[in-house]
Amino acid sequence: MPLPRFTASPVHAQPAALDGSVAGLTLSAAATDGRYNIRDNCYAPGLTRTPMTQALAKNETSLKLSAALHPLDRIGEPDEGAIAIR
Repeated sequence: MPLPRFTASPVHAQPAALDGSVAGLTLSAAATDGRYNIRDNCYAPGLTRTPMTQALAKNETSLKLSAALHPLDRIGEPDEGAIAIR
């Protein structure tokens, strides 16, 4: 299971711990629930433009640095996540 989002970054210990925990829980749930034909999935987006990230998005330098850490060279938009989990 490739998880390209999981990269090391200073001052991101808490999000990294949470992401790893959710991924592990999902894998364990899938192993448990598969025999009942139940699928378990998790959605782990990268940085997304939200009210919580608006200060970062307003700063052009920070936005460019953050975007460079993502494969598409940009941060995500909220509607992209909504489409993925619909």
